[in-house]
Amino acid sequence: MPSLSNIFPNSKDKIPLYEKDELSNYEDEWQGKEYISNILKQYLISFSMSPFNVSETYLQVQYQKSKFYASVDTFPDDLKEAETEINMMSTNVWDEAKDKKAKTKKEKKEAENEVIKRKDIEVERIERLGDGVWKPIHQIIECENEGWTSLLKGSFTSWIYNVSSTISQPFLEELLNDIFDIYEDIDPRTNILSHMIVGVALSPLELVKTRLIIQSTATPVKKYRGAFHCMQTIVNEEGGMRGLYAPRYVIPAFIYHTLVPTLRIISSHILNDYLLLTPFYNPVLYPLVNTLLLAAEVVIITPLEMARKRIQCQIKKPSSRQQQLMLINSGLNEPVKFETAVEVSPIPYTGILNVIKRVILEEGNDYNDEGNGNAFTQLWYGTKSLYRGFWQILIRRFIQMAETMNDKVDDW
Repeated sequence: MPSLSNIFPNSKDKIPLYEKDELSNYEDEWQGKEYISNILKQYLISFSMSPFNVSETYLQVQYQKSKFYASVDTFPDDLKEAETEINMMSTNVWDEAKDKKAKTKKEKKEAENEVIKRKDIEVERIERLGDGVWKPIHQIIECENEGWTSLLKGSFTSWIYNVSSTISQPFLEELLNDIFDIYEDIDPRTNILSHMIVGVALSPLELVKTRLIIQSTATPVKKYRGAFHCMQTIVNEEGGMRGLYAPRYVIPAFIYHTLVPTLRIISSHILNDYLLLTPFYNPVLYPLVNTLLLAAEVVIITPLEMARKRIQCQIKKPSSRQQQLMLINSGLNEPVKFETAVEVSPIPYTGILNVIKRVILEEGNDYNDEGNGNAFTQLWYGTKSLYRGFWQILIRRFIQMAETMNDKVDDW
């Protein structure tokens, strides 16, 4: 290969040192400004999207028991008839013992109701949230114990998550492309793999954000006083670092962060390769079709989002001796109770499918509707309940898509 001195006699083989230093300093300064600009942009996005994130989380986590489910007795008709026959054949001694037992249960139940009543006085939860985008936000603002400041809960954690994901995911994708000698601009394999790895690695931040948002503002003693305190409390009370990366959190995160980029790549393939649309030659049709495809993606991921957040709200009680020692070392005799801003399910969920099944069977119709109907009606209302927070997720994904398209236009 000829040197520069052979082509230009008066030139040297390398650029003068002062020119290289000026160019290098200029590039470093420009990259530094670009990083700062991206960080500030992510902060503004996280701050402005916070009301939608809070209302979305409240809607998806709130346990809205259906009147159809509540109206069904716990005993089938044949069991009730059998119980009646047994009562008719019972002796007076049995009746007296049964009355005494029933009286004891009644007194115990009254005592429990009194405790629940006192707790309700201390912490008043938000009433049943309505559908739509603005109605839940309005209800949160109008709630005396929450107010407009509650709409900013979790914004700092969202900002940390967005900045970390924005920086680490492209870096990891480029690193994977170099490792596997891939020279395409976007390779589906490395793109999905990088999103999945980063999503699972940052899943504790999503766990912290959900718990901070769902925590009641009105509780006198907060279980979590901030993002770092929440993470420290989970480590102390739920089994160390295994509490942050427990399978009940990691498996849904793995599925979610694998499914989301996969759906986006499929949508991009439909747009670019099948429909042959581009944002430059089809400035109207391209964003319209892209928005429709984005809505289809949200239809698929919304039930998964609901399942993830409901599982994230469940606190695992210390069971082993090691966890008990961690609790004692943290300086607490017992964990501070986690008071939620909305009512959550009294029975813990066992997994994603269990959440979806129970939402369909237990939740559904509007509170003002009559509590009678057939199985098909309950199935319809229950399936509809899986999509609470749909519009909030669609707005959030639309803003992310617009930001990505804007970056592509700038690169072009």
